[in-house]
Amino acid sequence: MFLSAHDTRGGTTNYIGTLRDHLVRLGLPCRRVALYKAFISETLAYDDVLLPQQKLSLPQYLSAMVKFIAHVRRERPQAVLAVMPLAGVAAGLAGLVTGTPAINTHHSPYDKNGRLVRLLDKLVGTLGGYRQIVCVSQAVADSYARHPKAYRDRLLVIPNGVPHIAANADRAQTFAKLGLPPSLPVVFMAGRLAPQKNVLIAVEAVAKVEGVVLAMSGDGPLRGELLALAQQRGISERVHLLGQIDRQDLVNLMFSCDAFMQISRFEGQSMALLEAAYAGAAPIVSNIPVQREVITTPSGQLAGIACDPQDPADVARAIAALVLDPQHRDQVRANLKELRPFVRTERQMLEDYEQLLRPLVAGAEGAAGMASRSAA
Repeated sequence: MFLSAHDTRGGTTNYIGTLRDHLVRLGLPCRRVALYKAFISETLAYDDVLLPQQKLSLPQYLSAMVKFIAHVRRERPQAVLAVMPLAGVAAGLAGLVTGTPAINTHHSPYDKNGRLVRLLDKLVGTLGGYRQIVCVSQAVADSYARHPKAYRDRLLVIPNGVPHIAANADRAQTFAKLGLPPSLPVVFMAGRLAPQKNVLIAVEAVAKVEGVVLAMSGDGPLRGELLALAQQRGISERVHLLGQIDRQDLVNLMFSCDAFMQISRFEGQSMALLEAAYAGAAPIVSNIPVQREVITTPSGQLAGIACDPQDPADVARAIAALVLDPQHRDQVRANLKELRPFVRTERQMLEDYEQLLRPLVAGAEGAAGMASRSAA
């Protein structure tokens, strides 16, 4: 059973879907459960959504926990793998109450979770509610270094992996389809239009670099504010909010853009950034450990530019360096060529999860079947 806090559209649901599809191919039935509804729902991606509300009060959070424990008692899954902090706590509590093995996954550093969730997660993990605690990067794992030993002993790093991606259209075709100007440099951002992604700072930075276009895929609560800010800065014609675009169009844009920007306030290990590095899109990232980890080559060079995500002028300098300075751009591209063979693949990630889950499959016959199908 896969558990998400809510039925959100985007990375969490894609991550669950990737793992679920792999396990189904191995002959393991899976269910996908969300505790409550998201701002932008992907309802069809979940088998069960336990509460219909989009925002929960504290009593409703408690109700969601109780409902999930009852759900586990009824469905009797062989294991629960949780994504998102609140989901991890729910899975761990269910593990303590029912004995069902729970695997929590951390996709962001410890200090970026809410205070109450942090406290509950530490308590549940220390008491043994989690069979394993997966961190998607070493930087995320390091953020739990001060937790009790009983918690830290369960930590395991399984980095995210990139599926094989390839462009099926050139720059001119891609830009024409998405309505982007053909002759101007384009900086691309992909993700939710939300505070975490620092999208308002991105607009402020682009306003400081003449002639550069900002293309943003995705949607979210800051869309209206973004449009208003672009108008205030006089750059409405240079800010293109593309909305939810087709997956292949997103890939084509990664291969065609002049730079890929992700100046998030925090991340765990961004799939979009990994895919951009794989596609050879020159990255501009926030200067935080987890982002630097993704774009550091084996020789210790940065295959991109790390900047202060709260300083529009610093972000603007990074944009100008990659888009307007050929020498700097060429060096970054050379570093990206070094980095690309070391970007983890989706297959490697799935094999790691398979190794983690195999011992939890009930019965030796089930585990043997899982192993033989994997070998095939």
